[in-house]
Order: sequence, then C-alpha cells, then structure tokens
Amino acid sequence: MDAVWWAVVTTTTVGYGDISPVTLGGRVIATILMFTGIGLIGSVTASVATHFIEYLNQNKNRYNTDENRVRSDLIRYVQSQAEK
Repeated sequence: MDAVWWAVVTTTTVGYGDISPVTLGGRVIATILMFTGIGLIGSVTASVATHFIEYLNQNKNRYNTDENRVRSDLIRYVQSQAEK
C-alpha cells in the first residue's frame, strides 16, 4: 500500500514532505482529492483557454488591422530616425 501511495503522490506532483496522511482512510481521501484537483484544474484551464481562443477568433480581423497599423507606424518611425 505504501508503494501505491508513493506513486499517487509522485504522479500528482503533490510531493508531501513534512505533513502527510498516515492512516489508510486519510490516504484514500487524499488520493481522491488529488485526482479531483487535477481534473478540476484541467477543466478550468480548458474552459478558460476555449473562451480565450473564441474571443480571439471573433476579433481576428480587428487584431490583424491593429497589428498592420502598428507595424507600419514602427517602420515609419525607424525610417524617420534613420534619416536624422
């Protein structure tokens, strides 16, 4: 059972050091919480990334226009500085 506990703690990157569950019940609860936490973090990250990508795709033309304007402004600025 200690080997399974070590594997779970290591693969979930919890890495308990000073304080860790000692009893079987505590380790079972901690294992459930570790995997639940991984799932929750993964779901939240995926959801945020999805919304971010959708937002970027909806505003793609506006961003491209802004990028082109910034690029041309930068080129004009560099050229004006080179002429001095």
